[in-house]
Amino acid sequence: MKKSQNISKTNINNDDKFLTKCNITILLISLFLMFLYTFVDVILMSGDYNIKLYTTGIHGIGDAIAKILKDVVGIKNESFNGWFAACFFAVVNLFLFIFISFPKLDFKFSLNSLINVIGFFVFLFILTSLINNSNGQLHNWSHCFGWIPKESGIWKSLLRVVIVSVCSAFAIGMCINIGSSTGGIDIIAKYLVIYKNRTISTSINVLNFSIAVVSVTFLSIWNGSLDLMSLLLTFIKLAINSFVIYITLNKINLKFIRK
Repeated sequence: MKKSQNISKTNINNDDKFLTKCNITILLISLFLMFLYTFVDVILMSGDYNIKLYTTGIHGIGDAIAKILKDVVGIKNESFNGWFAACFFAVVNLFLFIFISFPKLDFKFSLNSLINVIGFFVFLFILTSLINNSNGQLHNWSHCFGWIPKESGIWKSLLRVVIVSVCSAFAIGMCINIGSSTGGIDIIAKYLVIYKNRTISTSINVLNFSIAVVSVTFLSIWNGSLDLMSLLLTFIKLAINSFVIYITLNKINLKFIRK
């Protein structure tokens, strides 16, 4: 692993005190980043846009399953996708924490990540209800406060991709940089760093790419057609994600926070 990668390869250190001033700062920053990640996803990814963007990570798998279930069962609730994705994300992370994170990774990292996952679940559940539900109190915030309409063309859809990619990748990279994570594939990626000598940014990006390919392929087979525009924009999103995650992990030094 490259020395510039801002993540330690040392394993478990359960003697570290958790409620230190430094770690409370890390938690507050991480929760803010999780809120940013979730908020951007709700107003720019999860809405009923004519050009769909495929979500990546564990959250993306949950979103793909939700789309199929909504179609099969005929669910009319506008908040279903967000709620199901949030619950799926929470359940998968529960297993990751039980079998990988707490037994095999740094205790403080695991506990910080657990708090972030709880934050993500709560934020996604609430924001989906308030914004993407037509009866929600903040429904006028949907479609990026009405600035990017449902029937938006290629250029505004590309703008959606850029904003979502930069914000989500920044949140992911910064959480890891300061000694936390957004859960999901970040936990798997850190395991690969410690036990398989992989780099964290490469691991995250490869896992994201793999999940996106599986989700797109599965949904395309299910729908009987391939939306080439959505696919192209999704791969652009992955490319920007990869670049921003690499920059935040390798070029931004936040050791003063992690002291």
